[in-house]
Amino acid sequence: MMKKRMIDLFNEWYEGVFDNREQAFGRPVHFIYVRITHVKLDNGFFYGEQQNVWKTYPYRQFVAKPTQEGDKIINKTYRVHGDLHIGFRNLDMISEDTIEYREGCDNIISFDGEVFKGSIEGCNCKVERNGVMTYIDNGFELAKDYYNVYDKGVSVETGKQAWGSEHGFYRLGKIHKKYLSENS
Repeated sequence: MMKKRMIDLFNEWYEGVFDNREQAFGRPVHFIYVRITHVKLDNGFFYGEQQNVWKTYPYRQFVAKPTQEGDKIINKTYRVHGDLHIGFRNLDMISEDTIEYREGCDNIISFDGEVFKGSIEGCNCKVERNGVMTYIDNGFELAKDYYNVYDKGVSVETGKQAWGSEHGFYRLGKIHKKYLSENS
């Protein structure tokens, strides 16, 4: 049996629906109940949504494109504008022309043979939230059956955390290998 290429394995594990039900119910004061869904598109992009399970709309939507460069994977991130894709609609319309590359926000990912680990390098991925300009500090671990992730914003001005995970990784288990639409 032929060994899978690193990028193919990453794509297989990255695609799907993940949630932190066990963590959220076990530590509800520290973790909201979230679902993260990554849908692989035919053009090599992934469309993603992050959502508080108890809310109607996702709090974040994004597009990512993982590529292998030597022994690393670079997961390029893109901004999606408007509500055109919320609820996994119109995904066939996603292309380089309809999304905006987020300079400085790529995740640099390594693989130890069992777990992919990644983060944004540096302080150049900026986002304004609640009137505060922040840079994103993040990290993740991706394996066959789980996706642990944290995101937080650090104030550019003060160097103090302004938003995001205060209690470490959100520990999400894979609940579906692929996104299953309500129409499937």
